[in-house]
Amino acid sequence: MVAYARSNFKSNHEQALDILKSGLQYMTAGPDAGRLYLAQAEVEADRNRWPEVGDLARRAATAASEAQPTTPAAALVVAEVELLAECVSARAALAMGRDADAFKAAHVSMDVARKSFIATGDEIRRWQGLVLASATAGMVQHAAGEFVSAGENICAVLQLAGHHDQRQGPPTDRDHLIPEALKQAAAFRLSEGLNGEAQQLAARAAKAAELAVGSSKGSTDVLLSPVFTGEALADAWLTEAQAGLAAANWDAAEERLSSALAAAEAVSGAGGPRVALVLLLTAQLYSRTGRVTLAEGLYREAAKMVQLSPRSADDVELKAVHPSVGSLLAWRYCQLLTALPKRSTDAASWERLARVLFEEAPIGGLGAAPETAFGTLDALTGKGQAGRGVVLDLMCRRVLPCQI
Repeated sequence: MVAYARSNFKSNHEQALDILKSGLQYMTAGPDAGRLYLAQAEVEADRNRWPEVGDLARRAATAASEAQPTTPAAALVVAEVELLAECVSARAALAMGRDADAFKAAHVSMDVARKSFIATGDEIRRWQGLVLASATAGMVQHAAGEFVSAGENICAVLQLAGHHDQRQGPPTDRDHLIPEALKQAAAFRLSEGLNGEAQQLAARAAKAAELAVGSSKGSTDVLLSPVFTGEALADAWLTEAQAGLAAANWDAAEERLSSALAAAEAVSGAGGPRVALVLLLTAQLYSRTGRVTLAEGLYREAAKMVQLSPRSADDVELKAVHPSVGSLLAWRYCQLLTALPKRSTDAASWERLARVLFEEAPIGGLGAAPETAFGTLDALTGKGQAGRGVVLDLMCRRVLPCQI
């Protein structure tokens, strides 16, 4: 059932969900039920239905925890389900702005990683669990602007990822097990202004994710979801592109954005919020390099994909992405319009929308107003200020703050 759903969700989400739900008619607890709930969460994540993703992940964790495994193999599956369920819960909570829930899920994921995977032969899974849980904790803390604690967890990720276990070979031979964690480390280093290290980590994450994507085809491995590995690849390229943008290395950034777009579209098609995030940054690049007509077209297309319109400023509710993404998109488009002649009316409407969404997305570290993080509205005219900067995170559909 899991194999069928993973192979066919692109063409028919509802059919994939029906197949998985049918399996739950015969089992309601245990690791197999947990796997079916998690597979449903993968499908719903592809549709950006975050409340459903969070609910299904919680059900998966509950079903797995109710099991009494009688063999080491069964205990391993229980631990894998519990670990991924909490990591997915944290990501969904961040997308919805439920930061307290994200912190709770991250804490539980760390407990699972530390207390499970204890049987002989589980050493690799234990290592993987610790890396993924540390990265999840770092992601949640980074999103909340808790840079010190986030940095500690990211350092733990990098130390574990660099650990050379003589029984298992050099650390890079295991990178395909942790592409999401390497990407998260790259995003944090980018937020610190360490563009070179961020670029290197993002490139390493992309290479790891490419291997994981290849391995996920036809796989029923709990920790090898085609949706999540595909998103990790797109996000790794996106993070590397942002390092290029921060360094004004336009050619390299454009090349990486092209790779990110291809990876995002490969997950399940040419539309949707994950593609919109890539288009947003591509439009930003075009704005900075004088291709204003192309930039405006991409901003409008990205806005359609996340159902964002200045006409809805009085009653805006973004369901597929965090409000910070909508605010960034509206603000960047407004910056472009501000630099164009006779577009002041359009600019004002997008500015209003950006400010409304920014107020709905109070994130520690972003500042009290969009100007602090995103730059002043006249930033493209050569007269304004660039702002502190942000990191766009595809996997949690959210803007992460940069440090002062």
